[in-house]
Amino acid sequence: MESWSSSKIAAAYYYKYMYKEPCMTSPQTGEAWMNEVLNGHHIRSVNAFRMHSHVFLKLCGELESRHGLKSSDRMTVVEKVGIFVYTLALGVSNRDVSERFQRSGETISRAFHEVLEAITARSKGFHGLAREMIKPKDPTFQETPAKIMNDNRYMPYFKVFRYFFAFYIL
Repeated sequence: MESWSSSKIAAAYYYKYMYKEPCMTSPQTGEAWMNEVLNGHHIRSVNAFRMHSHVFLKLCGELESRHGLKSSDRMTVVEKVGIFVYTLALGVSNRDVSERFQRSGETISRAFHEVLEAITARSKGFHGLAREMIKPKDPTFQETPAKIMNDNRYMPYFKVFRYFFAFYIL
């Protein structure tokens, strides 16, 4: 009787903590879906990524060649960027992206943050895409644009900022 209950406990433990039933079982992988969308009708790419496939592929090339984004053993740069852009373009959750790309939530999150790092370059030795592409016309911020200056919704914040900035420089 005692061995029966201990084997029952062992079986319960095994099924609860060790046995992992596959969840992502769709035959269409994320890479296959990406190839289908990028090589299919041009509207599919616009619907999924809010850009044409040639623009998407150029973005992938830029992030890989100039901003340090690398393919891994199991995921290409194109799929990583696809995960990132799909998430932002459609505003979908990690679970939805996991289902679309047939990857775990952890893998989706890791890929998303790798692309985000390539764009922002907060901790790498690369210049991020954002720093290269988004540059203020006046890097010293000496002039406030007329659109802000003449709008009462924004100007109070810039008055404080300009005072702080002038104080900080002196």
